[in-house]
Amino acid sequence: MKIEVLDDIKKGHKKCVTIEIPDGDYTVMLDIDYHQRLAKAPENKRSEVKRCETVQEMFDLMGNEEYNNWHRENRHAAYVPTKEVNGEEIDAFTFISDNSDEEERKKSEDYEAWCQVIRNALKSEEAEMTIAIAIDGVTPEEYAKQYDLKRDTVYKRYQRARKKLKKYMLEHWNELPFENNRPII
Repeated sequence: MKIEVLDDIKKGHKKCVTIEIPDGDYTVMLDIDYHQRLAKAPENKRSEVKRCETVQEMFDLMGNEEYNNWHRENRHAAYVPTKEVNGEEIDAFTFISDNSDEEERKKSEDYEAWCQVIRNALKSEEAEMTIAIAIDGVTPEEYAKQYDLKRDTVYKRYQRARKKLKKYMLEHWNELPFENNRPII
């Protein structure tokens, strides 16, 4: 008996291999395959498991299962072809620019610009408190505890600082160092 088996499916290249099995030996193999699939099947689906009549049928079934399992694991993986140039392997990602830190740089520039606007608009202590609360995310309670102040004092100072900052920004709107992302007041 001759059987064709698809080999090396995982790399995307189908290659047929012919296997010769002496008559009589394949029946044991078919029985073992049937019992293994029967054991794997859920209780309510066992009646649907059929015994393969030919070895080719069994190998086709095994090939489909193997391919489906491989595809389930790798269907979203990108295949990037590589090419050897002057003894060095080069892939497509070599030619793509890396802008991964550009967003972080932009955030840092925006942070510095905002801090400068706040420092220009407010006195030193007011500015540092506003930067801490409005930009750095420190709560008024934490700020009050850190500087040994009353919570209500910090709230009132912050409220006054916001009012001054708003007035400053309205007066100097066109001078602010922001292009497309104007602040919302």
